[in-house]
Amino acid sequence: MQRPKTTQDLKQLTYAERQMLIFIPDPVWEAEINAEENPQSPDFWALLLKSYLKYMTLWGASQLVYDAYKKMREGGSKVLTAPYSWGRDLRMLPGHPRDTVLYVAHPVQADVYFPTADFHRFVFEHKFVEALKLLTHLGARTCSVKHQSGWNRDFSSTLSAGIPTAGFECKAEGGTSSSEGQSVLFEAEYQGHDAPEIPEGLVWFQHEPTWQSLAEGRLKFGLRKFSLQLNYNDDFSVHAGLKVMAEKAGFDLGGKFTDHVSTSWSIAGTFA
Repeated sequence: MQRPKTTQDLKQLTYAERQMLIFIPDPVWEAEINAEENPQSPDFWALLLKSYLKYMTLWGASQLVYDAYKKMREGGSKVLTAPYSWGRDLRMLPGHPRDTVLYVAHPVQADVYFPTADFHRFVFEHKFVEALKLLTHLGARTCSVKHQSGWNRDFSSTLSAGIPTAGFECKAEGGTSSSEGQSVLFEAEYQGHDAPEIPEGLVWFQHEPTWQSLAEGRLKFGLRKFSLQLNYNDDFSVHAGLKVMAEKAGFDLGGKFTDHVSTSWSIAGTFA
């Protein structure tokens, strides 16, 4: 694999190749690239010395990152180093990137990276939000989200996405029970509309045939009732084993690690 030189190069890699990133000061990263391309060049050593002297306060953190990076690579994990300046072009949480934090790429958005600790929470939340966005743009009037397996009401209360606040009235708090014995996470009533459309910017939609079928039923055949399944079964190799390996190597996970839980929520309701 050829090392990416820009964020555009990074996004062209396969998910497995670009999945994990650590960040280091730009001059140190540039010296690293120069060393790989010209290992015998005396210019490299001059650049390296200049970088280290000028950025001595940053090198302490960079050395910690390099040590952790080496241990992770020796353990078989593919980790890329990236300059801090890439953080301006990648979509990351406020205050990131940070020293020694290991980041994991969003599985379907090539420019999004999360701290390892919150990877599963944010990816599931993003998929949930997209499902709601699709339904409201298709003209949903009522909506009920029920827990079937995996993460439940306690987890749903930690989601920062919440429920969209425009155009609907919340009808019930989470935690009630349905007649089928499923936990109702929330119910909502929207204003609805009869001009259904598929919104722009969807990234999960193309990977979900049942979502596509639902949208076709609404757009072409006037579907009035819907039932959509929200499944989260793949751990994307971000699990307790990676947590242990990263912590042993010396990386910061960016918070308390949330492990993957295979989860299924159902979203049902009516269109206007």
